[in-house]
Amino acid sequence: MNPHPDTELDAALAEFSEESLAYCKSINDDVAREYATEYARMIEQLLKGMNAEPPRIRHQLFAPSRRLICSTLEEMRDKYFPVKPNP
Repeated sequence: MNPHPDTELDAALAEFSEESLAYCKSINDDVAREYATEYARMIEQLLKGMNAEPPRIRHQLFAPSRRLICSTLEEMRDKYFPVKPNP
């Protein structure tokens, strides 16, 4: 059993937040950057055990861009919060 689960969770959230923020800032398109920022925020809320709605999809954001943003941020999430296999 881990004696400091909250500390490790907070550290992992901080690392995810830092990396996802850098990724979002690197996106040149305003609509895509806003979507990425909202998607990262949704992931953080879910990781904290909060309810979260997916960001609204704007018609200016093409599906391939949206899928790339989602998969990139989900890979970052999985790096800091790996899925544990069921025994």
